Amino acid sequence: MENNIYISTGAFKTKNFDEILEIAKRHNIMNIELSAGMDYDEDIISKISEAEKDFNFLVHNYFPTPKDSFLLNFASENDTTIESSMSLAKQAIDISAIVNAEFYAVHCGFTFDSNGSHLGNASQMDLPKLSMQNAYSNYIRNIKELNKYAKSKNVKLAIENNVIADFGLIDGKNEICLGADIEGLEKIFHIVNDKNLHLLLDLAHAKVNINTLGLNIDHLIEKFDKKIIGLHISDNNGKRDTNEKLTLNSDILKYIKKLKDRYLILEVYKIEPNEIIEQNKLLKEVIQ
Repeated sequence: MENNIYISTGAFKTKNFDEILEIAKRHNIMNIELSAGMDYDEDIISKISEAEKDFNFLVHNYFPTPKDSFLLNFASENDTTIESSMSLAKQAIDISAIVNAEFYAVHCGFTFDSNGSHLGNASQMDLPKLSMQNAYSNYIRNIKELNKYAKSKNVKLAIENNVIADFGLIDGKNEICLGADIEGLEKIFHIVNDKNLHLLLDLAHAKVNINTLGLNIDHLIEKFDKKIIGLHISDNNGKRDTNEKLTLNSDILKYIKKLKDRYLILEVYKIEPNEIIEQNKLLKEVIQ
């Protein structure tokens, strides 16, 4: 695959779509993943359609930003959450079709519902929770429907492996994040059982899960190699998913080299344009 390095919109310090494109064009960043955290823009679809002639886009998870925020969660048993999640994801798939993106990716779900403010911090542990069994049942049912819709638009659907920090464990076990380990991902792929469903492997998530769940990344890659359509790439200290910059000493470089023919999406957050260019250059050096 040529020109397979993409930059997440999360890498830019601004949340404004127009400003991101202006900065990207100025610095010759032509491959962009549209992701969460951007300002609401009622004209976003027309703007993307116009920009599509100059940029290559991928669409990820919580995009386009809705007017009223909510936690995208296909494992929920709340009808409003599922309706909102499905509506947003189908709109994202429509956008993916417009820009000829090969795939659209969504996160694996959660056993809790939230307005999103609880993600990534210990406050999520105080929320009411479903059983993992019920959450997986809900998630798989909804992913089947979403995958069917994606196929109708000639777009592949990918799920992204979840992350769980140590504060998220209950008696040493994961009871809140679906798809964080090999067994959970295997369950989803086995039951959905469709060639259109793929895996977006977040290496930073996997790095944290080495410490919390005893995850073996080599085994994960071996198990899902043919399903892995792309990588989310950032670094951390192995304890929290902090979306830090990649370095030549990063222990995830070996996995990037192994999967260098997939989509490589830099998901480092809030850095300067020159730093984005440096990260892009480093990735190119890694995969040569």
